[in-house]
Amino acid sequence: MGARLSVILTTGLGIAFRNQPDQIEHVAAVTAPLASALTGDPLLAVQTMTPEAADQALRRGAVVLVVASAPDGGVSYRYDDTNPDARVARTRVDRVVQRAAGRVDPVPVTDDRIREAGSRYIDFLVPGLVGMGIMGNAIWGLGFAIVDARRRHLMKRIVATPMRPRDYSCRSDLAALAARV
Repeated sequence: MGARLSVILTTGLGIAFRNQPDQIEHVAAVTAPLASALTGDPLLAVQTMTPEAADQALRRGAVVLVVASAPDGGVSYRYDDTNPDARVARTRVDRVVQRAAGRVDPVPVTDDRIREAGSRYIDFLVPGLVGMGIMGNAIWGLGFAIVDARRRHLMKRIVATPMRPRDYSCRSDLAALAARV
């Protein structure tokens, strides 16, 4: 059984983390001139938004990068630096912006890194796995306690008590008490 499970897990992980072609990154541009400058890269899907709508789209995950004009005449990038797609989008957008500026006198750039709780896949994957582990242990532990009590002929004593059967199955500490009797 263990070898079969290992093969299934390996196959599943191999499919999940296989090499994939470059994907199109969704970017929000706060001003129209920035949006028109970014349309040259076919791997960028650029949307023009207001600053508030762009921040909301970034929080929801609709876009991975927000590009805005900085007060010093440069460009400001707003993204979550723990998101690999956002880092890739930032590099692509910066390359396009610098190329549009002629790369002779590069445009000053500032990074505004954000970290939103729950935006990474690991933030919801690990609690789910922990919850499944706890539930699995509880179900197997309760089943084992009942089977062990039955094997030791303790179930007859428990049935003779004025306790309802559902109370026995709902309380895990009763199995330990029955084992001591």
